Amino acid sequence: MKKLLFLAVCLFSTTIAFSQISADKVEEDGSRWIVTDNTNLYRGWSNAAAFNLSYSLKVNGEETYEITLCLNEGKMQFEKGRKLLIKFKDGSMMELKNNEKIGPADYKFQTSSSGTDYFTFPKYSVTEEEIQKIIDGVAIKIRVENDVEFFDREIKKNKFSKGMKTAYEAIKAKKGTKNDVYEGF
Repeated sequence: MKKLLFLAVCLFSTTIAFSQISADKVEEDGSRWIVTDNTNLYRGWSNAAAFNLSYSLKVNGEETYEITLCLNEGKMQFEKGRKLLIKFKDGSMMELKNNEKIGPADYKFQTSSSGTDYFTFPKYSVTEEEIQKIIDGVAIKIRVENDVEFFDREIKKNKFSKGMKTAYEAIKAKKGTKNDVYEGF
């Protein structure tokens, strides 16, 4: 009975983890890309942000992780190297750098009856150690630097740390599976 209960819990946990994945592709050369669903970071009257975690396995075996922010903060541009600062409850801080240039045409927009929202997507490389620090810590604030300015946003209810834990666990569970074009066909 205990064994059956253990298997049911494992199956349920795996199903929950896999449901957090928005993309998973293995190429014929063995490289792989896994992306998690977006997790809400904050929401204000006229702004909001979410993030996802992605994993990449290159042909040479190198594994990398990246945090992508989805910022609804207006039209913004980012040079490569612009910073994301994460402040933790214990006073410590983490600094991540944007991986790619985001120019004036590199945003998406959505028009509704309440106006137009502009979305930008800076991407920050992150190590597994940094992921674990975000999970173990309590992230209370972020500072996003773009080409014109920087702005601070409070993170409430430990959303960053909890969301990162869910995303990282989903990727770790998915890494152990095979998902090429032939799987399940």
